[in-house]
Amino acid sequence: MKWKTILCCFFLCFTWDENVASPRIFKSIAELKNVADSFCYPRHGCKLLYFAAHKIFEKNLHLYKNVDPRRGDYGFHSFKNHEKILPDPSSGYFSMGNLNSKGSSQLDPYVMHDFYQITDPRRNMDRLIVSLSRDSELSRMFLTAHHLKKNTFDPDQTIEIAPKLIQEIQEIHDLLQYLTELGYKFGDGEIDCIIRNFSGRPKRTAVNLETKCNLYTEVKLDIKSTEKGYAKITWEGIPDKILNTIAYIGLYKNADSENALVKVNSPVPKSGASPTTIPLNPGLQLRLVKYDTVNGINRHTPFLNGSEFDEANRVLPTEIKGYSASLQLYTKDGYACARLYIEKSFTGWKKEFGASWVGFYTSNQDNFDKHKQRELCTKFTLILNKEEDYAIDYDIYEYQSKLSIGPGVQARFMLNDDKGSEKARTVSWEAP
Repeated sequence: MKWKTILCCFFLCFTWDENVASPRIFKSIAELKNVADSFCYPRHGCKLLYFAAHKIFEKNLHLYKNVDPRRGDYGFHSFKNHEKILPDPSSGYFSMGNLNSKGSSQLDPYVMHDFYQITDPRRNMDRLIVSLSRDSELSRMFLTAHHLKKNTFDPDQTIEIAPKLIQEIQEIHDLLQYLTELGYKFGDGEIDCIIRNFSGRPKRTAVNLETKCNLYTEVKLDIKSTEKGYAKITWEGIPDKILNTIAYIGLYKNADSENALVKVNSPVPKSGASPTTIPLNPGLQLRLVKYDTVNGINRHTPFLNGSEFDEANRVLPTEIKGYSASLQLYTKDGYACARLYIEKSFTGWKKEFGASWVGFYTSNQDNFDKHKQRELCTKFTLILNKEEDYAIDYDIYEYQSKLSIGPGVQARFMLNDDKGSEKARTVSWEAP
């Protein structure tokens, strides 16, 4: 009977959970092309993949040094894999791609574009999921999707992305070329540089690809800051062919708002800027609005919607050298604010940072003692994190200064009052 016991142990040791999925692995763009339609317009999986290849991972497949999924960068959240759509990893998973989630406004505009132009529910169903090694190297990557009618993920729409595929995408430095190689169906209107008709839906008429893309890529709507922390409406590249149809450029509180806070009325030049008295706040959105006539009735219809303004101007936190902490400059109500991310494992930070302070400066050239305002780190306010899967490894502390946000403003972390104790310096606000 001894051999039976050994045989039984053998089978027990090599059994597996039949409920755990084994997604198909894609190793090249040529292979991915076979399923690209499933993750392209109106969905955003293809663009998430391109973004990850160029903004999250270096060519050696390690995270860029300023990127930390545990901190919630780019909207990363902890992914628990409750539905067992993926193999259980040793280091846990992180998910990104929910364009409604905190941090998603840090994504590049091309990722967010369709989300603000159309109402198709498929525009926000894709997710990118990664697991990392202890030294922040990519271990595994997956693309998956939500069921449209369920709050679950679809194992039939889950694929694994091989590291060599990411590296192949990294060699392509043009989004349009990347989409073309995936076999994007530009001819029938399935493209993220959409021309909308007056009904607010994509046109299906035959339009030259170059013309369509140029019409979108030429137009740029952007929210900048005045010297006093107010929103400044900027635009450029409105094609001559539609200038006469523009009713106004409107600034809205957020993407859900129906009434403009302020308008730049027609006639508008091809490019320009207009300061406002609206305090700079996260969520602000610009819309290019056209004249429209239906059944003899005149009305205004949004033609192009900009992305919602990101509180940190899409700049990630800066590492505080030598410590498990980072510093971020952001704005609220038009004022310069600072945020400290402190790893929960850094339990003695208040003692270590007992004499540390954050200073606000109006220029990168200012001497360390020329700050406009400063505050001790231990006096920052702890922010209650209400999302159980967001930045779970960090405690977050914030401080709002009385300095207006504006071009050139930056925050610096000083370990003490010594001139040489600077440990972090944020990117200057609106730095080129």
